This record gives sequence, C-alpha cells and structure tokens, in this order.
Amino acid sequence: MAEEKTESKGIRMATATKEDIKKLYTLKNVIENFKKYDAKSIEDFDHFEEEEKRWISKLFVDGEIDAEELINYIDGLLWGFHRVVMGYEVLFDNCADKTLSYLDFNQEIKESALVWNHLEEHLKEGREVTITPDSVIGQMILKEVKKEVTNG
Repeated sequence: MAEEKTESKGIRMATATKEDIKKLYTLKNVIENFKKYDAKSIEDFDHFEEEEKRWISKLFVDGEIDAEELINYIDGLLWGFHRVVMGYEVLFDNCADKTLSYLDFNQEIKESALVWNHLEEHLKEGREVTITPDSVIGQMILKEVKKEVTNG
C-alpha cells in the first residue's frame, strides 16, 4: 500500500521585527504631531524618546522639514511595513473568523484547541486517554476529518 502524503497547513513568511513595528509607530506619531499639533520645530517633539528624536532632528534643516530626509526614512520602512501588513493578511486569511468585526480565531482553530485542552487535562490528571469514535476526543477528531473530506 502506497504511503499517503498529507499537505502541511503551516504558514511561513518573514516576520516583522519589534524594530519594524516601533519604526512604523514612530512614523505614525511624527505625522500625527505634524498634523494635529502643527509641529514646526524639533522642540515640538520633546515628548518623544531619545532614539526617535535623533531621527526626527534629521528631518529639520534650517528650521524647515527636509522632505528628502522624510522620504528616505519612509523608504527605509517599506520592507518592515510590508512584513507587518503581509503578516496580518496571512494570519487573518488563515486563522481569523472572517464573519466577525473583531479579531478572533476561526472555528477550526477553536475546535482544535478544545481537543488539545481536553487531551491535556486528562494527561495532567494522570487519566488514561482512549480515543474511540464514541469518546469526546474521537467525536471532535471525526468532525474535523469529515470537514476535510467535505472540503476536499
């Protein structure tokens, strides 16, 4: 009998780093400071962290905002931005319940977690784990198998 191969349901992509996310927040805060608070000089950014202020100070040349420096910074953020947004899209497409207006796991993940939690509970208590078609775990697994067969 030939060995049947199953397709992996794993997700692989480059992850956004904490630095990517921090830089995006900094850019958002800078733009907000320009727009909401009419920031016109480096002194208008005193409430920012030192690292952020070092970058922000490069934006000002002779008291004016240097558009080229701003564009260079934004250009440097693009791959991080891409990883943040793409990561969200991949996780949303594969893990989220798309029927909701907020983020939550989809039904498949929730049901898998229930199976795992049930199994883990039995094992922690030192109880024997028997998986039969009539057991709770067996019923959960059969439900998943039926779903996969139906969805092809």
